[in-house]
Amino acid sequence: MKLGKKIGIAIQSWLVLYALYFQYTTPLHAQDYKSGLHFLFAQIMDILGEYRLEQLFVYCLIVVMILWVKKSEYQWFTPRKRLPLFFSACLMIGGSMAAAGSLDGILQNPYVLLKAALAFFGYTILLFYLLTIMHGLYQKAGISRWKPRKRTALLGDRGILPVWGLLLAVWAPVILLSYPGNLCYDGLGSISQGLGDLPYTSHHPLLYTLFLTALVKLGQAVTGGLNAGVFLSILLQALMLSAALSATIVRLAKRQVSYCLRTVTLLIYLFSPMYSNMVSTVLKDIPFMAAFLWYMLLLEECVHIGFDELKPKDLVKLCLVSGLVGLLRKNGIYVVALTGIIVVLVWAKRLHAKKALLTFLIMTVLPLLLCFVGNEIMVRSLNAQKGSVAEMLSVPFQQTARYLQLYRSELSSEERQGIEAVLGDVDKVAMRYDPASADAVKALFVQDAQPSELFGYMKVWLTGFFRHPKVYVEAFLIHVYGWFDPAVVNSIRYEAVSELFPRNGLFPNANKALVFWYRGLSHIPFIEILENVGAYTWCLFLLAGFARKRKDRRGILLVPLFISLLICMASPCFYLHPRYAYPIMFTIPFLFGTLGTKAAERPEESMEERV
Repeated sequence: MKLGKKIGIAIQSWLVLYALYFQYTTPLHAQDYKSGLHFLFAQIMDILGEYRLEQLFVYCLIVVMILWVKKSEYQWFTPRKRLPLFFSACLMIGGSMAAAGSLDGILQNPYVLLKAALAFFGYTILLFYLLTIMHGLYQKAGISRWKPRKRTALLGDRGILPVWGLLLAVWAPVILLSYPGNLCYDGLGSISQGLGDLPYTSHHPLLYTLFLTALVKLGQAVTGGLNAGVFLSILLQALMLSAALSATIVRLAKRQVSYCLRTVTLLIYLFSPMYSNMVSTVLKDIPFMAAFLWYMLLLEECVHIGFDELKPKDLVKLCLVSGLVGLLRKNGIYVVALTGIIVVLVWAKRLHAKKALLTFLIMTVLPLLLCFVGNEIMVRSLNAQKGSVAEMLSVPFQQTARYLQLYRSELSSEERQGIEAVLGDVDKVAMRYDPASADAVKALFVQDAQPSELFGYMKVWLTGFFRHPKVYVEAFLIHVYGWFDPAVVNSIRYEAVSELFPRNGLFPNANKALVFWYRGLSHIPFIEILENVGAYTWCLFLLAGFARKRKDRRGILLVPLFISLLICMASPCFYLHPRYAYPIMFTIPFLFGTLGTKAAERPEESMEERV
C-alpha cells in the first residue's frame, strides 16, 4: 500500500475516533484566560480533545475495520454517498437538540462549528464503511442457499398455521401475565366513552371504540366485571396481528426469499419486545397495524403482478382493506390515498387511460368515500364530537410557543390578538411550551375559533418566521429529531392506571415484573435497537437506496412508509410515543425480505432489455 493511502487511512481513523468521543460541551470564553494567546491555545486543545489508553485500542480497531473492508469482498459494493452524509447530519443535529435544546451545540461559534465539522466527517466515514458491510451482508443473505434441515414449515413453506401458532405460543406468557391487559390512556378513553362516562368523540377511531366497548360490555354481561371483556379484546387483537405477521412470512416463502432472510424476519417477530408488549396492551394501533399489514400484502401482490394485469377481485380487496385502514386510524386514510395517487403517477406510462382511472378510483377515491361515509354515519348515530383541527397544527403551535418564549415583547397589538384568538393568552402559551410534546400547547386551542381567525393566526405565524427563522427551525428540529436519530431511546411500554381496573396483572405484582422485564430489555444494545424508531427510519432510507440502485420497481412499496414518516413529523411528539411510527416499524422486516431477493422479470421488461 502506498504511503499516501496509509496516511489517508490514519486520518480517516482519527476522524472516526474523534466522532465516537465527541461531546457537546459549553464553549470557552476569552475573559476566563490571561491573554488571547492562552485562550487560543485552550481552544486548540479543546478541539483536539483528550486521549486515553482505551482510545488507542479503539483507534487500532478502526484501522483494522477500514483495511478489512478495503481488502475484502465487500469493496465491490458501496452505498450511495448521500446516505452516510444524511445519517451523520441526523446524529449531529439530534445530539445538539438533546444536549442544548437548540443548534448551539454545533453552531454557537466558529470553534464549536469546527469541532462539530470534524465529528460530522468522522461519523460520515464510519457510516460509509458500516453501511458497506451491512449492504454486503444483506446481499449475501438474499442469495444464501442455506436451508434448515427441519422445521421449514415455521418459515412459511406449509402455509400460515404453523407460523401463526408459533407466534401466539411465544406471546402467550406475556398476554396471560398482563391479564386483563396492559393499559393505555387512549384505550381507557375509548372504554369510558362506551360505558357512558365520557361523550363519544372522533378523536379516537370510532370503529375501534365500538369494537372495544362491545367486547367490554359482553364481558360485563357474562361475568359482571370489565376484566373479561378487556382480556377478550386483547386475545382478538393478538389473533389479528399474529395472522397478519404470519401472512408476511408465507408471502416471503411464496416469493422464494432465502431461508436466511425469512429466519431473521421471524426471529424479529418472535423476540422483539415491541410485538409481545404491544399486543398485550389495550391499544387502537394494534388492529390498525393488522389491517395495514394486509394492505401492504395486497399492495405487494399488485406490484408483483403489475397494476395493468390486476383482476377486478384484486382491486376490490385492495379497496376494502384500504378503507378499513382509514377507519381504524385517521392518518391511515392519508397514507392509502396519497399512495394511490403516487402509484398511478408512477405507473401512468404502463397503464391505459381507463386502467389508470380505475386504479385511481380503487386506491384513492373509493377508500376516501368509504372512510368519510362510514365515519359520518358513526358520528351521527353516536352523536359524537368531531376531532379538533388543532391535531393538524402541532408544528406551527410549537413554533409559535417557542417564539413567544423568546420574543413576545416584539409583538404588536394586532399580532397578539391574532394569536390569542386561536391559543388564548400569549403569556400562558409561552409558559406551556414543552419541546418534547405539543399536547400542552394544543390543549389551549380555542375550540370555537373561526376560519378567519385561523387565517389571521397563520399570517402572524408567517410573520414570526421571517423575523426569527432560527427559532422556527429549532422548534421544528427539536420536535422531529427523535424520528431520525437512533441515539434517542424510545420506550414502548404504556403503564396507565385507572379506577376501572384496580389490579392489572394475573397475580399481585405480575405487572411490576413485566415492567421490570421490558425496561431491562431496553438497556440491552441489540434488543433495544429492535424498538428504536430512528433505527427503523434509517432502515427505510437504506431500503430506498438499495431499491433505487437496483432499479427495482418494488421500491414503490416504501411509499406508504415515507408518507407515514411525514405524518410522524406532524404528530404531537416522538418521546415515549413510537406508535406513530408503527407503519414503518412493523413492516420493515417484511420489506427487507421482499426487497432482498431479485424481482421477477416481466416479459415486456425482458424484451426491452434485449432490444
